[in-house]
Amino acid sequence: MPCSFNLFEKSLKAGGLGVINIVNWNIAAFSTHLNSILRKDNTGWVNWVWANRIGRASFWSIHTPQICSWTWRKLLSLRTLLLPTIVHRLSNSSVVKFWHDPWVAKGVVLHSILNYQRQMQSGIPNNAKAMDYIVHGNLHLPCSSNQYIRTVWNDIQRNSYPLVDVDDVLWNDRPHSVKLVYMHLHNSDDQAYKWSKVIWTSDSKPGDNMMLWKVLQNALLTRNKLMEMGFDSGITCVFCANEPE
Repeated sequence: MPCSFNLFEKSLKAGGLGVINIVNWNIAAFSTHLNSILRKDNTGWVNWVWANRIGRASFWSIHTPQICSWTWRKLLSLRTLLLPTIVHRLSNSSVVKFWHDPWVAKGVVLHSILNYQRQMQSGIPNNAKAMDYIVHGNLHLPCSSNQYIRTVWNDIQRNSYPLVDVDDVLWNDRPHSVKLVYMHLHNSDDQAYKWSKVIWTSDSKPGDNMMLWKVLQNALLTRNKLMEMGFDSGITCVFCANEPE
């Protein structure tokens, strides 16, 4: 049967054709702007965004304004999609928000775990900085009588939070790259097939490669398959005229 486009997008090793998904690639390329904002790169545009769009708030909790540029609206719309890959690395002068920024683990924002009432019970103000509770790389949080809050505190205190010289942002525990984000969006953890090394060789003809690939994917449009698709072409092989094709 005809192959789905999802198969085309898989890498050659995973049995696909390595066709780039242009939607995911554009999102990955667009994430470069987000990385610049989170790292507070010293550029005119990033400085303007912090001064006029974010201010003292968190990028992750601000609302999308009714009147704004397409670029800014698109960046804000990608937050939910890209958040699971991101974690802030903190420095002594860090202003990363305790509740609203993903500094605990990849994509974890404490504001989304504890509702407003529990935040009030935690004893940590809404505008608190993460660095206010980190001493020598260890997290020290106020005691709470609420069992759920204590469970969350115990969970995040298991990790250490080593400080860096300058605030940084990691994407899947590595520095940002378009390829890294694309691979995350693409879910590229596919099974590798040994036959891919046989088909895709430098000394073979592209036409032969495609023919073998279609055979292994059961994608050749033989006559019996065309009949199943509604084409009245007959199922007899055109070469031997005896057996179904």
